[in-house]
Amino acid sequence: IDHGLQDSHYLDFLTESKTNHIVGTPRTFHKLLLNCRDQKRLLHHQRTIVGQGVLSPDLQRAFSVMKVPVAHVYGLTENLWTVAMQDLEEVAKPGAMDPDEPPIGKGLVGVKYKVLDDQGDEIEGDGERTGVLAIAGPTVMSGYHEREKETKMAIRGTWLYTTDMVRLQGQSEEAQITFVGRK
Repeated sequence: IDHGLQDSHYLDFLTESKTNHIVGTPRTFHKLLLNCRDQKRLLHHQRTIVGQGVLSPDLQRAFSVMKVPVAHVYGLTENLWTVAMQDLEEVAKPGAMDPDEPPIGKGLVGVKYKVLDDQGDEIEGDGERTGVLAIAGPTVMSGYHEREKETKMAIRGTWLYTTDMVRLQGQSEEAQITFVGRK
């Protein structure tokens, strides 16, 4: 989408193109809802809103009023954007999502996940465990451009060590991941 599109032009584009999934940041969706309100328009073709980051309960409720389900993606630039994502089919079911509950994303095929305790050791098992997230897989970056020290701190072997706190349950693509916050 041309990011130069503003206000009514953006809403016109969404209507004319019959766009049914929009991926964006909470700020993008806040602006979109303000435009809808100011121009007294609805999003007629939207089947899902996918938030890059957690949309506030107020934003989620506003989309709920418009009967547009909200899914969340948790990602990192260092991992080609996506680490975990909510199932679009699941969030589209009536009453499936509670805006006051943190979103839980599913693990991705080919990505390994582990959480670390305060000493940097893996918290073993398949049950629920909370700690700093580390991931490995084909989408993890090879390093920061011309930043060897930062690369060595972030990547150890094949694992990308994030500074994100998560709750993890299960393994690999069966993993359920809830973003808790930054360490």
